[in-house]
Amino acid sequence: MILVDTAVWIDHLRASDAHLSALLMRANVAMHPMVLGELACGNLKERHKLLALWHNLPQLAAATDAEALDAQRVAI
Repeated sequence: MILVDTAVWIDHLRASDAHLSALLMRANVAMHPMVLGELACGNLKERHKLLALWHNLPQLAAATDAEALDAQRVAI
């Protein structure tokens, strides 16, 4: 399962990316609430259709604030 970053989605909307299209066709793409939120803030053509499609992708769990801080502390 691949988590696709906001910038990659934006590029894909501008000019279809064959690799991302293949991952989508194989149902190998997941969505994260932060990425969905960033995309939802944008100026999207076919907004409702895109948001519905993204919402139907497998959703990854968002880390709690405490989990994010712990991960940062371990990484430093």
